[in-house]
Amino acid sequence: MGQFFGPPDLILKEIDRWQWQLWAPVMFRSDLAGEVIVPAGFLTDLSSIPRVLTIAYVWLHDQGRRASVLHDWLYGARDGRALAARARPTDPRRLADEVFIEALVALGVDAEARGAFWAGVRLGGAVAWWLDGRRLGD
Repeated sequence: MGQFFGPPDLILKEIDRWQWQLWAPVMFRSDLAGEVIVPAGFLTDLSSIPRVLTIAYVWLHDQGRRASVLHDWLYGARDGRALAARARPTDPRRLADEVFIEALVALGVDAEARGAFWAGVRLGGAVAWWLDGRRLGD
């Protein structure tokens, strides 16, 4: 099972209603992807869960913020640069989503909430992945 290491607290500065800046790195040792370090300064929306799922979003959001930052970083580094050399994925989106779930387990998020997060990132993440790809020229 993966585990977080480094600074114990998630330190964020709100930039606007939908974006926060990371003030201390988020560090995770993943059994699936190796060591992943999200640097201070990274901008995050904290997850790709569609905002139309407002009640579920509010219920789940605070449970997995560190995992959400990690997930956003992996989505942004869609070509695998954020991953250890041994974990260069053939399907980087699926690996990012699986590492997200691994991180939620490490945070102690229960199975029901993890299932809701999974559904959210698979649905909302598809749009984010497509939009990021268009912006990056994929």
